[in-house]
Amino acid sequence: MSYRVELHPLAKAKINSWDLTGRFDYLLVDIELRLRTLRDNPASVLRRVEQPFDGMVLEFSVIDPNDRMCEHRFAFLVLYRQDEETLTVANAGYMKQVGM
Repeated sequence: MSYRVELHPLAKAKINSWDLTGRFDYLLVDIELRLRTLRDNPASVLRRVEQPFDGMVLEFSVIDPNDRMCEHRFAFLVLYRQDEETLTVANAGYMKQVGM
């Protein structure tokens, strides 16, 4: 079974607010590819969390190819819809860490 993945307007707004276009276009591509992995087997990439809210989270990090000391970390809150065929990416978080 393949799920339909939808981005909630709040998640879209957060992704746009990160201002990743231009120098970090590859991160937008990576985000899109990671969200696509939810379609076929969400249980294999989601992790259950209870704080700050009870739900499922897709987390991943990407090392900047231009600066190996820079890591981009992402977290997406994912909700299963009542129709059991749709996943909603309800919220998104991003952090950039430079150095150790």
